Amino acid sequence: MTESAPTIRWVTPKQPRSQETLERLAQATMQLLEEKSFEQISIEEIAKRAGSSVGGFYARFPDKEALYEYLYVQYEGELAATRSEMFDPTRWLDVPLQPRVEAIIVLCLNVIKQRAGFFRTMALRVHMNHTPQIDEQTARRGEMIESIRNILLECRNEITHPDPVLATKMGFYQLLMAIQERYMFPHTAHTKILNVSDDVFMRELVRAFLAYVGASYTPSPEMQHVASRS
Repeated sequence: MTESAPTIRWVTPKQPRSQETLERLAQATMQLLEEKSFEQISIEEIAKRAGSSVGGFYARFPDKEALYEYLYVQYEGELAATRSEMFDPTRWLDVPLQPRVEAIIVLCLNVIKQRAGFFRTMALRVHMNHTPQIDEQTARRGEMIESIRNILLECRNEITHPDPVLATKMGFYQLLMAIQERYMFPHTAHTKILNVSDDVFMRELVRAFLAYVGASYTPSPEMQHVASRS
C-alpha cells in the first residue's frame, strides 16, 4: 500500500475453553454456509462436521435458529472489538486519503471473502424480513459504516467533488456493494464476467473511489498480494 497506510485487522475475541463444543458447532456452521444456504443445512450435518452429535447440539441450542443468533452475537462482538481498534484516534493521524481507502478496502474484502456464506445469509434475512430485531441489527451495522465513512471524510481537503459528504457516502456504498457482490454472490453473470484477480479488483476499487470523489491516485505496488496476507 502507499506510504503511511495503517493495517486494520478484524478482531476475534478469544472464547473460554468451556465453550469449545459451542465453538466447534459455530465453526462447522460457518463452513457449511460456504457450501449451501442456512435453510439447506441440517442439524445432523452441523453435528457431524463439528465432531459432535445431534444430542450434543440440542444440549446447547433449542433449534437451528438459536445457533444463528449465537453466530450473530459472535459477529457483533467481533464488530465492536474491530471498531474499538479501528477508531483509535492515533491510527489515522497525518494519513492521506489513498492509504485510508486502501486499508479500508483490504479490511472489507478479507472479512467478507472469509465469511461470505454468513454475510450472504445475513443479507438475505435483511431483504426478506423486517422485524424490530433485524432493524436494530441493521442500524448497528449502519453506525459502523458511517464511522468508516467519517475516516474518509477527514481528508475532505483532498476531495474536489462539490459535495464531499455525498461523495464519500456514494463512493463507499459503491465499493462495498462491489465487494459484497463479488464474494457473496459469485455465481451471478456479471460477477463471472469480471474475471480478474483480487489484487486487480482491489486496485481498481481504489482507483474508482478516488476518481469519483475527485482525489488523486498514485499506483501502489504494495497493494499486490495484500488480500492473501490479511
